[in-house]
Amino acid sequence: MESGGIGITTIDSRSPRPETPAEKEADDKVPVREWRSEALRWPCLVLFALFDLSIMVTLIALVTRSLRDSGFVTIPDQQMANGTEQDDEDERGIRLPNISLDLGILWTFLPSVVLQLLNIYWQWIAGSLASRQPYVDLLHGRAAAAASSVLLDYRCTPSLWRWWRAFRLGHTTVGLTAMTGLALQYISAPLGARLFATRVIMMPADIPISFNSAYNFSAFSDKFDMRPALSSARLALVNNENRHPWTNDEFAFRPFHSPLAPRTGEYHLVANTTAYSAYVNCELVSDYTMSLELVEPGKGVVQVKGTDRGCDFSHGVAVVEGPPDLIFFKTSAQRACSHAAHYSRLIFTAGTYSPTSPYLLSNVSVISCATDYRTIAGLLEVAVSWPPSSLTSGAPGPPTTVFHSFTPLTDNNSSSRHDTPWMVMETRMLEIDVFNPGIQWLSSEFGNNILYVAEKQAGRENLLSPPVLMQAIARVFGATYAVATAMAMFTPLEVAETGVGTMWTPTIRLFVVVEWAAYAVLALLLVALFLSGWVFWRVQSTKSILTEEPEGLLAMAGLLDGSDLMALVPRIRQQSGYDGRVRHTGKCLPEIKGTPWVATADGTKLTGELTIKKKTD
Repeated sequence: MESGGIGITTIDSRSPRPETPAEKEADDKVPVREWRSEALRWPCLVLFALFDLSIMVTLIALVTRSLRDSGFVTIPDQQMANGTEQDDEDERGIRLPNISLDLGILWTFLPSVVLQLLNIYWQWIAGSLASRQPYVDLLHGRAAAAASSVLLDYRCTPSLWRWWRAFRLGHTTVGLTAMTGLALQYISAPLGARLFATRVIMMPADIPISFNSAYNFSAFSDKFDMRPALSSARLALVNNENRHPWTNDEFAFRPFHSPLAPRTGEYHLVANTTAYSAYVNCELVSDYTMSLELVEPGKGVVQVKGTDRGCDFSHGVAVVEGPPDLIFFKTSAQRACSHAAHYSRLIFTAGTYSPTSPYLLSNVSVISCATDYRTIAGLLEVAVSWPPSSLTSGAPGPPTTVFHSFTPLTDNNSSSRHDTPWMVMETRMLEIDVFNPGIQWLSSEFGNNILYVAEKQAGRENLLSPPVLMQAIARVFGATYAVATAMAMFTPLEVAETGVGTMWTPTIRLFVVVEWAAYAVLALLLVALFLSGWVFWRVQSTKSILTEEPEGLLAMAGLLDGSDLMALVPRIRQQSGYDGRVRHTGKCLPEIKGTPWVATADGTKLTGELTIKKKTD
């Protein structure tokens, strides 16, 4: 049977016969012009590949720069970035909405939108490929089952399980493109909204540094009042507060500042400066003698004499009658040691009152400490913060300076005893007496500080433990020297010395915060890029029977005109139980379901259109 348009030829399997030369020549014909969707043509596929590749390159560049440069872009205004601007009020007191650009939308909304656009583009390609597939299978020489040809339309299959149907029918390319579309839609696009986030980091910049004072040890004299230095050291060590400017518990630093630093907010300065410090090397003395000069019963002077590492010492401990737990802690300085014995000693004798002891003291410990002084050059990092009032006040208050770190530039710390007023310093530090009836010990102010620190470290019961006392002595001596140096030995310069430092300011930077999400998105983009090339190759290597887009009833009628399917429709409608659904009823007929279908060239058609054949064995 032959008719215009696309025709269908039925072959009776009961009387097989060989094909004639004319039929073989007709089978070899293909459509003069195959119709393809715009999505499957090379310009659109190349454009998708470029779009996909550009996103991949951009994301790789952002991840790399984020890891290398602590973020990849600086956010200029934190208030705008966080959207914290408040609403305004008009002259009638009515609150008006303050519409401002929230910069956060740039790194939450835009990445998701870009990936959604890529997904829409991919869904166009995948949908066009799936819609074309039944018309490709009809052109195979081996014919195609009805389920994958005349009964198949992927457009009627929901995208959530289209891939499953495609794999069951052996359409691997359709299944892969459908799965990739789901991954782009439900994985990459949501992850794109959380790829980037802001962090506040410290960013460096070179800045000029000025030194307005210099170390001058001759400025310290025996008239210097050590009591403020002792009080400041105790507040810092015991109460952890009110540290003297440009000192910590170990060093006194040469002050510096930057004339170009901001007068608001907070920033860090790093500069090359000099630190001055003092240390002690204490030992518990066992080579000593004691004698008592009794003044009256229960009262006298205990003379302690001994030797420590080649240096002889002696001092007297005045003992008065008191409760059994009254502590006596004598402090003194010995300045007559030889050079080999390291010049001087700080001598400490501790004990509790005991009227039954021949020396009126029990639990006696004698500690001797050799002193050392050092000058160290290094990089000092300080945090400078201005009070909030400086934001609105024309005359801001003084900034607060907090030390973060000090890094020596060399391991060879030079001893600077010859540049230190150590003789006056050690004597004045230990000779100041104090009267405080509210405490349970008798000592100098320097000794009081030691006992306070020891009590804080080890408690009242271990107050006179020699290791605890030696550790407390080292801390109090170093802190007191640092405060006294900062107070007395930095003198102003007529002409400031200049240098170059580094200023670290809090900066809002945009980061790729979820690196694994970025790598997951990159993997999906790479799969889509590979599949776009695979789709291009598959479309070029396979043909379909379409000569025009199967759009609307007229195009479908032209495609099926004269086909065997058209002849089967009246039979389907005459089936018992027919309810108006031609496909639902007809797919159960053996003539459709159990028969392979194929389209071959019709030699009688001038345009070379294809004829669909129902092959039967």
